[in-house]
Amino acid sequence: MQLAKPKINLVLTRSVEQIDASIKIFDELGINVIPFPTIKFAAINVDEIIKTFFREKTHFDFLIFSSAQSVIYFSEFIKKENFQFDNNLFITIAIGKKTAAVCGEHNFKVDLIPTEATAKGIFYELFQNQKSKKTVVIPRSAIGRDELITALKELEFRIIEFPIYDVTLPDLETIDSNKNILKETKIDWFAFTSPSTFENFLKIIEIRNPEKFFMNYKIAAIGPTTKSAIENYKIKVHFVPDEYNLESLAKGIINFDEEKK
Repeated sequence: MQLAKPKINLVLTRSVEQIDASIKIFDELGINVIPFPTIKFAAINVDEIIKTFFREKTHFDFLIFSSAQSVIYFSEFIKKENFQFDNNLFITIAIGKKTAAVCGEHNFKVDLIPTEATAKGIFYELFQNQKSKKTVVIPRSAIGRDELITALKELEFRIIEFPIYDVTLPDLETIDSNKNILKETKIDWFAFTSPSTFENFLKIIEIRNPEKFFMNYKIAAIGPTTKSAIENYKIKVHFVPDEYNLESLAKGIINFDEEKK
C-alpha cells in the first residue's frame, strides 16, 4: 500500500479581499494553506485636478493598469463621476493576465499585455521607440512604485498618475486570529505575492531580525519585484515562477519539493 504524500503547509499572504479565492488554487493542487491576510484595500478620494482632467475629456494615448485593484477602483471612480470613455481612442495596457481578465469584466478593451511584468520590461517593450510625446494615464495604489513613471518622464511624456486606492493593514481582529493560527501550525513555506504583503507581515509579527526568523523556512515570491523586496532583508528566496501568477507559484512549489527529495 502506497502512503499518501504529506501535504505542504504553506503560509499564503494576500489581501483580505483576495485570500479566499487564492486558497482554492493551492488547495486543488494538494497544498494546505494557512491563510494570512497582510493587506487590505480601500478607495481614495481622487484629487479634483484629476477629476477636471477627465471631466474635460482631455485626450490621452495610453491607459496603464498595473493590478486588478487599479482596474476595479478606477472603474468605480469613473462610474461615480459619470465619466464616459471611448475605448478605441486610447491604448489600454494591462500588466499581467489577471489584470487583463479584470479589465474585461469592467468593459475595458485590452490592447497590450507586456511579456515581462516589470517596469523595465514594460518600458523597453512598449515605450522606448515612441517618437512623439504621449499622454499616459496611470491609476495606481498610494504606495505604487515609481520606476516606470520615472522612465516615461525621461521621454518627456505627460504622465497623469494618481492614487486610486490605498493598501493598509487588516483590522486587529483579523491580525490576532491569524497570529494564533501561525503559532499552532508546522510551516514548510511562506508565499509572498507583493512587496506589501511581505513588508506588512514583518510589521504584524513584529519581526526585528527577518533573516533569522525565516532561516528555517522555504520562501516563494510571485515575481522579481517581490523577490527583490525580500532579498533586501538578506533572506533567501527559494522559488519564483516564470509566469507571475498563483497557479504557476503553486505548481512550482510542488515541483521544487519533489526535486529536492
